[in-house]
Amino acid sequence: MTALPDINGLIKETRKYEFADGLRDLQFGLMFISYGLIEWFVFRPAWFKLILSLKANPGPWSIWFVMIVLFLLPIIVVLGMIRIMDYARRRWLWKDSGYVKPSHFAISRRSNVLAALVLLAVLASGLGIYRFAEIDDQFPWRLIWTAISWGFDVSFIDMGRSLGIRRYPWLGAICGLASIPLLFVRLSLEMTPLVICLIWGIAFTVSACFAIRGFWQDVQKAKDNG
Repeated sequence: MTALPDINGLIKETRKYEFADGLRDLQFGLMFISYGLIEWFVFRPAWFKLILSLKANPGPWSIWFVMIVLFLLPIIVVLGMIRIMDYARRRWLWKDSGYVKPSHFAISRRSNVLAALVLLAVLASGLGIYRFAEIDDQFPWRLIWTAISWGFDVSFIDMGRSLGIRRYPWLGAICGLASIPLLFVRLSLEMTPLVICLIWGIAFTVSACFAIRGFWQDVQKAKDNG
């Protein structure tokens, strides 16, 4: 009797292979950095000066155009990285091992649900503390971004464990712990999201560099042995 293939195991290995070369890490890193820079810019006085100057000339329509382009920048970065990843994998990285069509959603639904639950729990507990304790007025803003960071933390830890990607639980734990002090440091409105996003962006970029280097070495070894 022919044994049936382990479909769930094959799906897991396929998804794990998608993250093996480190290009997804680079995509995440650039996305976090671009989003942090946008949040930093829109809370700067220069942003409001730009809005006023655009309203005067050429007109209000230009404000909407600039805002749409600005807030679409992370999406443009993601779409651009998808095209770059596809080219690099077909041309070099996956040329000999076989091409795997990447999934449309890098993070699983289960990981996203866990992240949302953690986000809501942290926000609820933090706002409760803010209501009954003497804390500065910007604490809720810092709490929101710290909760978002912890949500990503749980999401990547869960995804790393479920897919067997060993670097993701460490990466998530380090970034989550690094965001804790921001609750107690009185940063300005624009600096809080910038610092949070830079923590994640730099961590993923460094992770990408090591993963890409290791994957490329494995590709070269396979060619030499072949």
